Amino acid sequence: MTEDQADAPVPDDDVEDPAPVQQVTTIGSVNYSFTDLDARDAVFGVSNSVHGSHQPPKAHTGALSATEIAAAVTDFVQPPPYRTAKWRMRSDHMVILVGRAGTGKYSGGVNLLSDVVGGRGLYVLTPYSGPDKLANRKYNEGCGYIVEGAKEDLDKKQADFEWRRVRARVADCKAYLVVTVDASMAEEHGRTDAVSRIAWSRPDLVELVRARLTGDAADPRLEGAMAAVPPEASLDSVVRVADLINGGMVPDVAVQTAFGLVARQELSEWFAQDHPYADQAEVMVLALTPGIGEPAYEKILGPFEALLQERFPRAGTITAEGNDSQPPTDGLRPRRAERGRGLITVEVQTADLASRRYPVFRNAACQDNALSVMWDRYDGNFWAMVRSWVHEVLGDPATRFAVSKGLARLAFDAYDREVLPSYLTPWSQGAFGRDGQEAAIWVLSHMCEDPVLALRALETATRWVSYGTTRQRWTGALAFTGQLGILFPEAAVERMWQLVRQDNGISAEVAVGMADLFATLTTHGEGAGKMLRYLKTRLDDYQRVGRDRPFYALTMKALVSTLSVRDARSGEPAIALYLIDRPDRRNLVAQIWAAVIGYRPVRPEALQSLMIALKALRRLSRNAEDEAMALGMAFANVLGPAAFHSLRAGLNTEMRRLNRSDEANKKLIRILLSAMELAFAMKTGETS
Repeated sequence: MTEDQADAPVPDDDVEDPAPVQQVTTIGSVNYSFTDLDARDAVFGVSNSVHGSHQPPKAHTGALSATEIAAAVTDFVQPPPYRTAKWRMRSDHMVILVGRAGTGKYSGGVNLLSDVVGGRGLYVLTPYSGPDKLANRKYNEGCGYIVEGAKEDLDKKQADFEWRRVRARVADCKAYLVVTVDASMAEEHGRTDAVSRIAWSRPDLVELVRARLTGDAADPRLEGAMAAVPPEASLDSVVRVADLINGGMVPDVAVQTAFGLVARQELSEWFAQDHPYADQAEVMVLALTPGIGEPAYEKILGPFEALLQERFPRAGTITAEGNDSQPPTDGLRPRRAERGRGLITVEVQTADLASRRYPVFRNAACQDNALSVMWDRYDGNFWAMVRSWVHEVLGDPATRFAVSKGLARLAFDAYDREVLPSYLTPWSQGAFGRDGQEAAIWVLSHMCEDPVLALRALETATRWVSYGTTRQRWTGALAFTGQLGILFPEAAVERMWQLVRQDNGISAEVAVGMADLFATLTTHGEGAGKMLRYLKTRLDDYQRVGRDRPFYALTMKALVSTLSVRDARSGEPAIALYLIDRPDRRNLVAQIWAAVIGYRPVRPEALQSLMIALKALRRLSRNAEDEAMALGMAFANVLGPAAFHSLRAGLNTEMRRLNRSDEANKKLIRILLSAMELAFAMKTGETS
């Protein structure tokens, strides 16, 4: 949008306005709306606690803070490829680090960049960015950038061309770039050689632990204890060994604790005893539904045990009389006190004067390892039975939530073999209706608690949005309004806008649904401002008439919905919360509000959103009058004459509509108008 367009008067009545965009989308025979499935409360993660992690999530992209850089470089142990990678980085300005997940490619990349450019100006880019996107972005001189999991879906000839463009672009900007790729060297055959690809490996694990010890780093027991570290262990788990030793554990116990070796042994021995199916059901169901409350847990035990008996009937024994008989049962047992033959206990938690009971493993590490042990122990017939049970109990919300957490845990061992094909794909396609779609969103959200699984969740949602069925695109868009959007705000905005741009039948509803993403980012994340700037840029790109008209209308609908959306928990307008939190962005918000108010199809809704936001300021701020005055001055800063007079007229009209009982709100509007008129007069010399 040009400056002239921003200053243009409201269109005359004889100018045909675009038809209102639809708010409810029909997919198949079902009406879908973003209010049906709200992912904004899907801000949680996999945790040992009953209710999950309460740590506020943080974006995985953007500028690295000094604290984050210090955490990555302190006590860093260089792996064998480090010197080669550093030399290639200095000469070529970029390298690609190739290795399996958990080998420390990310921390290695941060250290490479820190060594080359110093400890400031380091940025994490959106994961899975392809070379075409990397070749066209801006890089700041003297800064370092890292991107995890770059897309490599091009043939070698095209990949060589695109990666050369990336290398040239980064070098021309005098910046540095590290790209990481999860792959074995066997998978490297046929990949581009236009950029240096370094085969990455882990550092010496004993040295890694010793570097982080605050006590006796020469403890002779350390090397022997580290021999028990699983070969596939991630570096984060190895670092935890040092933390446990620093906390007072001896090395062998620290290793066993960090990798759950004792718990795995305990579980393996328990399953080997072939307990009655009632006991096995108690343990298996708890493994599949971490954090579930006792009432819901007891309700789903019966169906699981029945399926065990149906699918895997135990052979009867021959009595002296020659009759078949079933194994003896225990009759009526005090099961709540002895669940899982002692493997399980009950934890009582009190909140709001109400006590709630939760079944938990006596050894908390069993919860983290039970599904892994079960996956190694049982074949596909068992997991087919589990699928049948999951789909039988999926209708209950509490069970659905707990199952989604369990599947996120199973993703560590069987994402590609079980979780994705057997659950997420059919659920996202609508095979089990809204319940399945909601469960799919929750699984991805729980996966975001782990940095490696978060990348898989992002990859999955992106694939749904880009290549999926209509229902999958819808599910992916919803997923991006929750935890995924918090961790990867740029990807969330871009992927949702991708759906808006497509002629796919859900463009209008996704445009409205982008407001949910803004509400999420305002209260939980760091990308709300990025989303506003992105939509403002799209508005600037389109013309109000001509072939851009549908996209202009969709952008306006997205913006007015963003200005109107409320925070899911407090019920307050998200834009009011944002203005209080980020007063430095008032001019940007004022530009957007003025543009939307100046567009006739959404003008009433836009003015109403401003009235509601001003009213909310009285509740949210001790200095509501100062806030209103500052917003008025921001309007004056960004408006041209025509837009100024149009906004002033609209505000005066809205003020006249208020009841006499709304005198406090009228006062705020008068303050905003007075500040806007005075600041505009000072800017232009025009008197009101």
